[in-house]
Amino acid sequence: METTKNLEDEYKWALETAAAVRAGNFQAVDREALVNELERSVAGGFRRQLHQYTRDTLRARLSLKLAPNSDREENVDLFRRALDRMGSLLRACPSLRDVVTEEFVADAYESAKYVIGDEIPLPEHCPYSAEQILKEAQTFDVGEL
Repeated sequence: METTKNLEDEYKWALETAAAVRAGNFQAVDREALVNELERSVAGGFRRQLHQYTRDTLRARLSLKLAPNSDREENVDLFRRALDRMGSLLRACPSLRDVVTEEFVADAYESAKYVIGDEIPLPEHCPYSAEQILKEAQTFDVGEL
């Protein structure tokens, strides 16, 4: 098998690379492409999941707090599901805690604001800190919803 320098067919490349690693044929592996793919797909996928769960917890919490007439049951369900998934992900990948910075939360907040749209007047900046979000995901101690 010759190495695939370009990833024109990423699926084929992934299967060929896995087969080469299994066979111990490391000369056939494009190490740089493999490292880049691990960072982009595997690590990036975990980061994208964490971002989604953070966005959903913020979205639900803000809806509950600022739009009490919205569908409360739906928002409580969304909040609990997202918080549970975030907690599970952080337990499975403890190093992801380092990803939850104020900048990460601010980005997730911007996404939540986009999803909410003009339905609810929202604060300019996220009213919840990275530390608070991490604590809640780890302990499920969120107080009143």
